[in-house]
Amino acid sequence: MSEPVGLSQFDVVSINKTKSPLNAATFKVIEFAISLAGRLSKELSGETWKEWYKDGVECEVLRMDGTGWQSGRVRISLEFIPADEEEDEEEMEAQLEDVTSPQLPESPLDDLRSELNIQ
Repeated sequence: MSEPVGLSQFDVVSINKTKSPLNAATFKVIEFAISLAGRLSKELSGETWKEWYKDGVECEVLRMDGTGWQSGRVRISLEFIPADEEEDEEEMEAQLEDVTSPQLPESPLDDLRSELNIQ
């Protein structure tokens, strides 16, 4: 898998609508952020939400690498992880299989023979 890439607020995301927090197949990152802000604003004050979204909230993190607690900030962001070229090709092939036309008989007479029970 590739390294995550940060998205700008005007980048457009295309997603399966059933998994979309906005009930839309496509949306701008800023639309997602506004929706999330609206939901979290019921739980957090406006200033606290701005901290989470912009500069981050002061915190400490205990890393699994054994270095102990590290001070810093945590913030909400949306990242894009590009698929490898091989994954892209497999996905395209799977999509093509879903939309391929039905298989034609090997011979135009095969259907007639099966109806007449002739071999």
